[in-house]
Amino acid sequence: MNKIHIVLYCLICLAPACASIRECRIETLQPPEMPLNTPIEKIAVYAPPKLFSEAIVSNIKTADIASDSLIYNILYSLKMFIEEAPGFEESVVSVFIADGDIPDKADYDWLIELKQLDIENNIGAQSGKLFLHARCSALWTLQNRDASVTDTRSDNDSQIWLAISENDGNYIISYLPTIADAWWDLGIAIARSYARYITPYWYTEDRQFFMLNKFPDHSRRAYDAMMNGNYQKAFDIWEEMLILCGKNGKTSTKSQITLNMAVACESEHRLDEALVWAQRSVGYAVNYLNGGYPEFLKYRQEQDSLLRRQISH
Repeated sequence: MNKIHIVLYCLICLAPACASIRECRIETLQPPEMPLNTPIEKIAVYAPPKLFSEAIVSNIKTADIASDSLIYNILYSLKMFIEEAPGFEESVVSVFIADGDIPDKADYDWLIELKQLDIENNIGAQSGKLFLHARCSALWTLQNRDASVTDTRSDNDSQIWLAISENDGNYIISYLPTIADAWWDLGIAIARSYARYITPYWYTEDRQFFMLNKFPDHSRRAYDAMMNGNYQKAFDIWEEMLILCGKNGKTSTKSQITLNMAVACESEHRLDEALVWAQRSVGYAVNYLNGGYPEFLKYRQEQDSLLRRQISH
């Protein structure tokens, strides 16, 4: 699963004593590794009939899992994630899993096949703790209508659940999820992973901003606004703080305030405005958070523009 990994901030100096740092979470639009050409109209998602029997054989030690239910869950979860992806809201995703019911390639823009599924799980104990460990390996193939584009991807995932102990320290197996429930969760995770491989998706990232001791009441109100997702209100409060600094205010303070304003703009996906304020922040003074922020925002602008052109076709 591909994610954007870029250093946001250069640690130029220690955080100043007149301010502390807080974090907020924002959603950023991420590109897929294997983008499907747009516009996308009809997509078929299917598994070969033999996959049912093969999944049963691969999971012979845990026969209480219904392999057909597991495969249904994976494919229908993939359908949901694709249809909810940015730019794919108008796409029609059809699921084929009945015996012999294979989609006609000529009827679809893309065909996605869950070609192989290996599953395994076990209940064990380690360091006195009881656990359930489930693992899955999936092989996907992708092909467009005329077979001019083909792709194969293998994916692996695993999850561990620890049993909750009672007051006497004993771990009770009934506190673990059932095998069926564990596989339900893991099937959704496998489907989400592949959907993110072929479609854009929203990803949660952390951003940092300053709490300024010089303006305690303003800082608290702006912080509360950010935590409640009211980014415009936080921006307005910080803008008021900037005005209160006056023409001869400390450049270090103005640098911190304008950095905060840039974060508020980015949180609302106003990247052009965020870049202006981030550059202004650096212009006042380089601080603990703003060193690499303008360049990162420029990168985000390029990626965001490219993605939005793709999904608007």
